[in-house]
Amino acid sequence: MNVFSYISGFKGEVRKISWTERKELWKLTRIVLLSMFVFGFSVYLVDILFREALLGVMNLLGKIFG
Repeated sequence: MNVFSYISGFKGEVRKISWTERKELWKLTRIVLLSMFVFGFSVYLVDILFREALLGVMNLLGKIFG
């Protein structure tokens, strides 16, 4: 297989692709960005909860054994 037949085959395959319309692409992009924000904020909240819980346990142990 030479380079020219490969490129010709590649062009043929690219023509078969059904590309997403701009309006749908923007809608899906917003969904992904919103999902990322919600997930990131959820991880942040869980991190704060764990940190506060661990600090509370450390303070309690400090009062008991300190």
